[in-house]
Amino acid sequence: METIQKRQTAYKLWINDVVNAKMEKQEGNFGINYFSFNSNEISRVNLMAVIVAKNVVENYSSITLDDGSNTIRVKTWKEDVKFLDLLNIGDIVNVIGKVKNYSNENYIVPEIVKNVDHNFYLVRKYELLKIYGKPTEKISQVFEDKIEEIKIENVSSSGRNKIMGVIEKLSDENGADINNVLSESKLKSDDFYNILNDLVKEGEVFMPKSDKIKLIG
Repeated sequence: METIQKRQTAYKLWINDVVNAKMEKQEGNFGINYFSFNSNEISRVNLMAVIVAKNVVENYSSITLDDGSNTIRVKTWKEDVKFLDLLNIGDIVNVIGKVKNYSNENYIVPEIVKNVDHNFYLVRKYELLKIYGKPTEKISQVFEDKIEEIKIENVSSSGRNKIMGVIEKLSDENGADINNVLSESKLKSDDFYNILNDLVKEGEVFMPKSDKIKLIG
């Protein structure tokens, strides 16, 4: 009698926990790749994040997701590139797929990719905070020469509104220059980057280029 393999649960996680996971493989030629987290063996994940980069070449396509805790790549090949065809930088997406590892990089092979609105994204953030608490967040590479690893703290609404207003004022089709936004906002450098990272984490803004910032929506 043919054995029917049970479909593995797709766990909702912070990207940081997936990126830093140590991948293992079950015994046998067709063993499943998995990692251990909170007493679960996880091979499939359910992530919701903002697309901050996209790469398309012949028979290969990838997007980079950022949920504020870290970034991870979603990779497709050949006929599966269709999963990413209509997606753009700045889109908020829900990705369900298998976790794989190659050359010390954990990445996602997608099964489902769909756009979601900002409200769903906020609900997912609240859900993850309730289950796992706030992740220890690593500021994306563009900030690493300015500040070291920090934990994001609550910031005043006035600072957030000021930065978003300046971004809107200075933006062209490519966004606003980060250094110009910092200067125009007249905030202290540490406060500015704390607030900016919080806005990226929440999906209010994204970085189309390493030195640019842009409002979502």
